[in-house]
Amino acid sequence: MLGGGRGRERRLRHSCEEINKEGDVYLTFRLLIITQGHFGDEGRDQVAKSIQREHISDKANVTADYLSRAPCISETDCEENEYDDDVLVACLFNSEEPHSAITKQEWEEATRNDNVFTEMKKYIMEGWPREKRLNETLQPYWKIKNDITIVDEVFLRGETLIAPMSVRGRLVALAHEGHVGMTGTKQKLRERYWWPAMDRDVDIFVSQCSVCDKADKTMSAHHCPMLSVELPEGPWIKIGIDFIGPMNGLPLNMRYAIVIIDYFSKWIEVKFVSHPTTSEVTTFLQEVFCKEGFPRQLGFRQRSAIPVTRNDQVPESK
Repeated sequence: MLGGGRGRERRLRHSCEEINKEGDVYLTFRLLIITQGHFGDEGRDQVAKSIQREHISDKANVTADYLSRAPCISETDCEENEYDDDVLVACLFNSEEPHSAITKQEWEEATRNDNVFTEMKKYIMEGWPREKRLNETLQPYWKIKNDITIVDEVFLRGETLIAPMSVRGRLVALAHEGHVGMTGTKQKLRERYWWPAMDRDVDIFVSQCSVCDKADKTMSAHHCPMLSVELPEGPWIKIGIDFIGPMNGLPLNMRYAIVIIDYFSKWIEVKFVSHPTTSEVTTFLQEVFCKEGFPRQLGFRQRSAIPVTRNDQVPESK
């Protein structure tokens, strides 16, 4: 602390509180400390006496703007904002996009002939009633009432056009050119237009499009139905063979199983082997055929079901 001990500090703080009870005590305290350090106690007392206090009521003492750089609203700013809205409307109607084929004159005419827009304009100029007092057609607009502006008989929600009822179908059809599907159509419309239940109107329109219905990429692929195997006339006429494995946890000589099944009686013959080789299959077939006889047909799923190792040969299916 400059200029003294604890007693002097207490006297200095008391002087600050006396001269600045309704102001910023900390800033005044710092000012007097600096003054005392340079000019001593006399200089401090002179500065304290020269500080003027001014009382400001709570209503007039508003919170200061951020760094005192908040823009002030003037008539010039209002004129510039109106000019920006005019430019925005002109750009929306003069775009080269396919779905901007509706002229501004047609749009304004459709707005004037729309009873919902006529009533909504009245509420915008005179004030909106409570939502419960509005009919169902105006309730969606009540929820965005603070975002709606009017420029030359054109209603805007932010930077998007609010479409009258008579032009909505035409807008959907123009946005759907090229059959871009539901997502593409909605994306085009959302860039520049808005109206209540716009997504529902797009869904209905696209679902009724015959071209999109034939080339619908969202539908799952059609798989061929499974064909059942014709039942043989008797037992051991047609048999099937296949491998099962590897089966972990079993002994090494039982990791694979060769399975034969009769298509008629569902009789099963099984042999466990260590490796799925053709020689093991041949040995197993000889054992079964010696016991049951030769079948007329022997089938398996594919050639890979009977693997080949080294110089073994795969038996041909009949």
